[in-house]
Amino acid sequence: MDELAKVIDWFLKQGGKYGNNGFLDEFDGNDSWETIKHTDLHEIHYRRLQIFVANLPDFGDNTKIELQYLLDHSRYDDDADDAINKAIKNLEPILPEGAKFEISSSVGTNIFLIRVLSHKDLEPENLDQILTTLTDFAEVAMKHVSILYTAPKLKKVLKHYGLASR
Repeated sequence: MDELAKVIDWFLKQGGKYGNNGFLDEFDGNDSWETIKHTDLHEIHYRRLQIFVANLPDFGDNTKIELQYLLDHSRYDDDADDAINKAIKNLEPILPEGAKFEISSSVGTNIFLIRVLSHKDLEPENLDQILTTLTDFAEVAMKHVSILYTAPKLKKVLKHYGLASR
């Protein structure tokens, strides 16, 4: 449980917010942790990103924590699949070490940037480097996915109004 607290605390100390519960925004790793320690999935809002932090099932002596950065949520039309595939293809070569994309469907299509943290990743200097790199990459990836999704729609609008050159 202490390892999970380290990850949540890193985001909160950097200015993130814990889920939608205002009283946990000032999380200090002590009293507030008692309130949330029985939850398996924690939601963090940080730098316009929605991040989920989850304890994975016990792997013996090595705690495993999964970070899930939600990059895109609920796209409904056929253009979304092409945009998602193009974004993934463009971004995969520059994925941070140990990270991967995961695409799931609920109401629409969701794209996650996933990274599992092991015990050695949770050392303070390693955690800082990993979370900084992942967060920076997630911001770029989220914008890239959004631009590729929006571009075909903008082209259609411009064409409709006779403003597109081709």
